Amino acid sequence: MFKHDQDHFRSLSDLADFQHDIVNAALANSIVITRQLCNALNGTSVLFVEATEQIQGLFNRALHKSLE
Repeated sequence: MFKHDQDHFRSLSDLADFQHDIVNAALANSIVITRQLCNALNGTSVLFVEATEQIQGLFNRALHKSLE
C-alpha cells in the first residue's frame, strides 16, 4: 500500500512525467491498433481481388461459351 506522501504527486515534474508516460502508452496502443486495421484491410483487399478475378473468369467463360 502507498504511504500518504506517495498518494499524490509531489511536484509538477512528477505530474508531467506521469502524463508523458500515459501519452506514450496511448500512442503505442494506437500504433498497434492501426497496424492491425491495416493488416485487416490488406487481407480484405486480397480477398476482394481474388473474388474479382474469379468473377471475371466466370464472366469470360460464360461470354466465350455464348459466342460459340
